[in-house]
Amino acid sequence: MSKERSTMLDENRLKHMLGVARLCYELAEGSETYKREMWLMGFLHDIGYEFDENNHAEVGAKLLADTFGVNGISFPIEHHGGPMQFGERMELLNYADMCISPTGERISIDERLKEIESRGKTTIPLKTTLRNNRFAKEEQNEKEQ
Repeated sequence: MSKERSTMLDENRLKHMLGVARLCYELAEGSETYKREMWLMGFLHDIGYEFDENNHAEVGAKLLADTFGVNGISFPIEHHGGPMQFGERMELLNYADMCISPTGERISIDERLKEIESRGKTTIPLKTTLRNNRFAKEEQNEKEQ
């Protein structure tokens, strides 16, 4: 008899993933192929929550790389939300992830950080990441003008 497990990809998580995907697509600069790749990366960035809530990024990236060989998007997925930036794809993914609420609405980075902290999670790596994020800097510059 197989043990039942509850899914971690509830309706709100899927709304968040879709919101991140749409923002990645909207902000991506380049070919339609690149924009669609960014959409896919945004949508799949939290797929690992289905299997492991605590290590969702690592588990999701491994699932994608092992199953589909999509290493071009698996690396940014594995490291999203961490303190380091590895190029535009990761910067865009991290920025979009911080601008979409858990229910898929566009929110400010400050609101998102407060929401994450309200769940008892640390935001120190995210704050470090966002301090050097090109997309977050552009948003801040627009606010100041």
